[in-house]
Amino acid sequence: MGMTPWDGFDLFLVRHGQSHSNVERRLCARPPGPGLTERGREQAERAATLLMRQVRAPVHVVTSPLLRAWQTADAFTRRLGGRAPAVLTELRETSFGPWEGRTHAELLPQAAYRAWAADPLAATPPGVEGVLEAGGRAHRALTALASALPPAFSLVAFSHQHVIWGFVLLCGVDAAEAWFPNAAVVHARWRESDGGWQVLSVDRTATDGGVWQTAEALPQA
Repeated sequence: MGMTPWDGFDLFLVRHGQSHSNVERRLCARPPGPGLTERGREQAERAATLLMRQVRAPVHVVTSPLLRAWQTADAFTRRLGGRAPAVLTELRETSFGPWEGRTHAELLPQAAYRAWAADPLAATPPGVEGVLEAGGRAHRALTALASALPPAFSLVAFSHQHVIWGFVLLCGVDAAEAWFPNAAVVHARWRESDGGWQVLSVDRTATDGGVWQTAEALPQA
C-alpha cells in the first residue's frame, strides 16, 4: 500500500480533560506536567464514552507524554481491557520556550505575550513553537503510524489544544470551526482521492456533558 494510510482509515484526535494548569492558566509543556482535575477526570470519562460509540475495533491508542493527556487516554484504554496507551512524543504540548511554567497573569505585562495570546497564528515570538509547526509534527507522525497499521484498525491519539488546532488547519478546515475545549474529539478519515485527512466532525459535548452529535463534514477553507 505504500507510505500512506488505507483509504477510509479513521483517526480520532482527543484533547485532554481539564488540568490543574488549565485552572491556573499556566503554560506547562515539560513532562510529566500537572494532571487532571476532578472535572477533567469526568470529562475524560465522557470522552471515553463518546469514543466507545464511534471508534471501530481493533484500536491502536497513542498519547502525548504529558500526564494530563495520558490520564485522559487511560480513561479510554481501561474500557478496552486495560492495555496502557503507547507514548508518541510528537503529540507533546507546544513548546512555550521562555514562558514555560509561568501563568497568564505573570506574562500579561509582556507585549509579545499579549499579541500571541490574542492570535497565536499571527504572532509567534522567538523560542515559542508555532501552532502549524506543532500540528505539522503531529500530522507527519500520525500519518506515518496510520500507514503502518492494518486497514481494519482505528487510531486514537490524545494530545493538546494547539497541536490539534494545527493538525486540523493543515487538513484544510476553516479557522472559525477550529476550536477545541477540553476533551473535544476530532474525527478525521484518510481520503485517497484527496491524498490526505478529511476532518468529519469535532465533538465538544464531553466538555460539559450533553448528547452525542452526529458527525457532519466541516466547512473547508
